[in-house]
This record gives sequence, C-alpha cells and structure tokens, in this order.
Amino acid sequence: MKETLLKFLDKILIVTSEFPPGPGGIGNHSYNLAKNLSEKGHDISVLVISKYLFPDDKFYENCSFQVIKIQNNNLIRYFKLLFHTTKHILINRKVKFIISGHLPVILFGNIFRFYSKDIIGIIHGHEILMGGKIIKFFTKKSLLKMDTLVAVSKFSKDKVLEAFNHPKIEIIRNGFDKTRFEGLVSKENLNMKNINLITVGSVSKRKGQRNVIKALPTLKLKYPSIKYHMIGNINIKNEIKTLVAELKVEENVKFHGYLNDEKLSYLMNHATIFVMLSENLLNGEVEGFGIAILEANHFGLPVIGSQKCGIEDAVKDRYSGILIDNKDINHFVNAIDDIINNYEKYVRRAKHWSKKFHWEDVIDNYINLIDKQ
Repeated sequence: MKETLLKFLDKILIVTSEFPPGPGGIGNHSYNLAKNLSEKGHDISVLVISKYLFPDDKFYENCSFQVIKIQNNNLIRYFKLLFHTTKHILINRKVKFIISGHLPVILFGNIFRFYSKDIIGIIHGHEILMGGKIIKFFTKKSLLKMDTLVAVSKFSKDKVLEAFNHPKIEIIRNGFDKTRFEGLVSKENLNMKNINLITVGSVSKRKGQRNVIKALPTLKLKYPSIKYHMIGNINIKNEIKTLVAELKVEENVKFHGYLNDEKLSYLMNHATIFVMLSENLLNGEVEGFGIAILEANHFGLPVIGSQKCGIEDAVKDRYSGILIDNKDINHFVNAIDDIINNYEKYVRRAKHWSKKFHWEDVIDNYINLIDKQ
C-alpha cells in the first residue's frame, strides 16, 4: 500500500458488499469514497464482503488505504467480520463506520451496533425493498440503529421514508472520477446518419437493455443503420439473444462484454446517445442513481433514461438528456429525434452537467457529515 505524508484525521472503516475490480455501482462508490477520504487525510480501511473478489494485487497496491477481503460464501464470513471489526476497535479505540450494501447493512446495525455511535449507512435504493418479510424487518431494524443515513438520490431517500421515518437521513448524490478518463476524451464530429446508442452496465433485467432492443424494429424504420452497443457482462445471455433473433435485429446490436477504460472510451467517443432504460424489479432491484450516466455526460454524450427511479437524479431532463417511460417506444423515438435535432446543445449541456458530480467536490459533503458525527 502507498504511504501518505498527510496528517491522519479520523480512523474510518468502510464495510461494503462490492469493490473494484469487481463489477457494480456500490463498489464504484465505495472505492471513490475510500480514495478521496484517504487523500483528504483520513485513515481508511475497507472491509469487503463479496462473492466477487478478484486477486488483482496490482490494483490493491495502487490503493492508499488498506483493503481486507472476505469471501461471501459461507458462515465463516461472520466470524471474519467480527474479528476484523473488533481488531479495528481495539487498535484504534475510536473508529467511525461507513456501511454500504445490503448484507453489511443488515449485519452491522443488528450485530455490531454496540461498537460505535458513529455509523453512517449508505442507501442505494434497494436495501429496504429486497428480501422477504424477515429480511425487510431486520433491514429496517438495522437502519434505525444507525446514526445517519446517506441516500445517493432523492428516489433512494423516498424509498426509505415510505417504509419508516429515520431521525437523520441526508441526500449526497453519487459522483464519478474524472481522472479515470484523463486523456481519453476526444469526441469527434459525428455523422448523424449513423446513430450509435450505447449502454454501460451488466446486461440484465434491471439495466433495461431489453427495452432498447424492443424499440429497435421501430427505430430502424427511421434510422436504418442504427446500432446498439452493450458494454458489460451478460447475465441474461439466452434471453437477450433470443429476443434479438425474434425481432430480427442481429445486425443492429453488438455485445462487447467487459472492456478496459481505453476500449470503453473509444466506443464512448464514437457513440451518439447513452441509453439506460432501467426497470424497477419486483424482487426489489432498482436503479438507485446511475454513475455511468455522468461518465457518459463527461464524454459529451446526451442521455435517455428511465423515469421513476434514481436515474432522475442523474439526468437533468431536457438539459443533459431526456427522461422517458422505459416501456413507451414512441416516447423513446421522440426523445432520440429531439436530441438529434438539437445535438450540439445537448452535448454542451451534458458536459456542463457532469461537472457538478466530480468526486473531488462530492467528498466535501461526506467530510462535513463525518465532522458532525
């Protein structure tokens, strides 16, 4: 781990269910939270309880903070969590906690609350919605024991308040790391006859790639050469490929799988519109925000996103993009037409909008909150 010459402030343990190089917005958030707090002088450790743990030593060597990994696959995880949490308390006497992800939220509030009064729970939107009655009961009980809740969007906060009142819940919207794409943004003048739609995220029911594919037969009537690029691991491979075949849009879709930042940036620079028509699923999976949307805006890509989910906080409607009913194909077609007809304006506004969400600014909100604890 890199040593820092900064004077350490609070000792903070971040407990999370996701962390890079594994996939997921929760991991993206946890990493940037740890990185930016560390750079501001806080002594940070990250405890990851996840089924996605990659032995990428080079990645962890570049971290300016400690990362402890616990495989989420058996009962031993609970003992490891107890051991590492107790160790931090005994060594540091006073430590503040930031808890992110469904399993850590349930465990920490209900089992480890006695360790500290300084607990901040991160709400991404799904926590209070997922699981049966028993899981929801313990989730609610745990969240009520946390001193402060931070919702990453108004949508996420509203979902908590629909279930129960919490004495202290604040909204701190997600950010993105602009340095990640430094030197890789070089959007050229695009040929509006060749429309390239793009979605970044696991190909899944929640991310809504199916909704885009279902609209392609209609979109082809107006934009015959339209292409839809999907970047991310395919979680519903058979279902999505069957749908593509049934609609006869094989020539209009491209699956890229997981890409490194250089290859991702190439596609972003040659895309026309970023699309995320996410769905709120019955099992509680929802889109709590949409970090990839802001990254797309950073590249000058206007966005078409779903209404009635956390994407509403990531898209400024009719400014950085357009919010639509994810099932309304005509609404989708009209949104594309509006963006194409006013493309330079949307590009300029998308870039401007993204500047409001740089982590270097977002982190100040967390520091102010931590200082009040």
